[in-house]
Amino acid sequence: MTAAQYEPAAGTVDVKAADVTLVTRSLRTGKVTPSKPAVEIVLPPGRQRARTPDLANPGLGTAFTVAEDAAWLKVSPASGDLPTGGKAPLTLSVDTAGLTRAPSSRPT
Repeated sequence: MTAAQYEPAAGTVDVKAADVTLVTRSLRTGKVTPSKPAVEIVLPPGRQRARTPDLANPGLGTAFTVAEDAAWLKVSPASGDLPTGGKAPLTLSVDTAGLTRAPSSRPT
């Protein structure tokens, strides 16, 4: 058995006439996961700060791609390969230059 992005599997099945043979087989794939479910970065306008969570891959070796959709956020590396059981640091850099402070929600 094979499927795109999965490790192939092979096995022997004994098939008999007029019989039903059940075959169950799992295929492994890559599973890239962050070390933290969320990263919070709080800083005032005009400042820079970075955090470095890890990406881990408990599954089959695989490539990864990270994309950001905010001009004030940069991610490095944006792509790479994670082997089976591998970890890779991912640097999240925030630059608030040009951003304005959000209005306070506290009552005055």
